[in-house]
Amino acid sequence: MSRELKNRIDEGGRIYKALTQDQIRMMRNWIKGKDGTPIGGGGSFHLVATTNVYESRIPILYGEAVDVEAAVKTLPGRYQGAVRQFWTYEGRSLRWHARHRHIFNENSADFVNPKLHYETFEGWVLRGHELLMPEIDRRHAAHKARREATEAAIAQVARADPGSDAQRLQCHTVALSPN
Repeated sequence: MSRELKNRIDEGGRIYKALTQDQIRMMRNWIKGKDGTPIGGGGSFHLVATTNVYESRIPILYGEAVDVEAAVKTLPGRYQGAVRQFWTYEGRSLRWHARHRHIFNENSADFVNPKLHYETFEGWVLRGHELLMPEIDRRHAAHKARREATEAAIAQVARADPGSDAQRLQCHTVALSPN
């Protein structure tokens, strides 16, 4: 096998090509959120300390990490385990992942195979992402709909009673809105 082919296999290039840059960022954020940082804690982000003075600090967006974690939990076992392993040990070769899949098989009681082929592992990660991304999009749409409904309710109360707390809350909501 040529060195170029081996490197292409080891890098997981098909997996990265199947995702957008924002999805890759989101998955890395999710793992950083799980890497010793409690997901669901206070604040909208947390800066992770780095050991290298030249590295930038990576903000952890807790809400996003919680959404991804909840969506990952909906995946069938083999896909969930493969996606978790790939992102937890990102940068390891697909061959390494395939060799170690039986060790990290905590969520897949249905399949343990110490001779798992790297293409099978890669396929599980790809299929896991195919199932995961629509679930994350569905969760984001549900959050957006709830927010819009809340803002509409606040606006309705504010119109009915201009001196109410709802009027002040509406002003803060509009000021903080990203749109």
